[in-house]
Amino acid sequence: GPVRSGPGFHNGLQEHPALASGTIDEDEEVTICHKNIGQGSCLRKWSRGHQFVVRGGGHIDTWQPLYKSESPSQVFLILLQWLLSLTKSAGKTPPIVRAYDNMCNIDRLHVARSPLPLPSPYNGVWLGVKKIIDVFHFKNHVSPRCRELYSPAEVKESHPNFNTQAGEQTFSWVSRFSHILCAMNKTHHLFYLHRMVIRRNLYTSR
Repeated sequence: GPVRSGPGFHNGLQEHPALASGTIDEDEEVTICHKNIGQGSCLRKWSRGHQFVVRGGGHIDTWQPLYKSESPSQVFLILLQWLLSLTKSAGKTPPIVRAYDNMCNIDRLHVARSPLPLPSPYNGVWLGVKKIIDVFHFKNHVSPRCRELYSPAEVKESHPNFNTQAGEQTFSWVSRFSHILCAMNKTHHLFYLHRMVIRRNLYTSR
């Protein structure tokens, strides 16, 4: 399918402003899981990097720049925009397993704990997702809550060939172009990456 890309997840907030109020959780500490979200890093002062939403077979569904850090609230909004788009095109929320290395802290956001302030069927898109932490990063999650709720073991047992590493594999691919991308201005950077993603999807679909 077409790749949804570029800086634009704020459009979803303009359509559904009630979502923004629940993406900040100041009352609870972040869990003790060892996830570097890069609070002090940025790419050419306008982006921390990019968030990719990748299917198990390696097809990149969408990507968005990350600003200042890989914060749970930013990633949640990117994933939510993707889920809403899938639900809109299918007429219902398809069965989805989503693996991410910081899923525990995304799922702790206030907005993620109950049905979304959206009309049906969009209000249940997040709660209906099977959420796990990918196999590679799961060992860093020492919290009992993470071990109980986000273990990939159940999914791997029922689907032994399920690829929880698709995101990491995509990151490894795009990192080969990091020096080229960082040498470009913002417009060229985004356009080049968009075209590279399209070429990558053509390659993986062969």
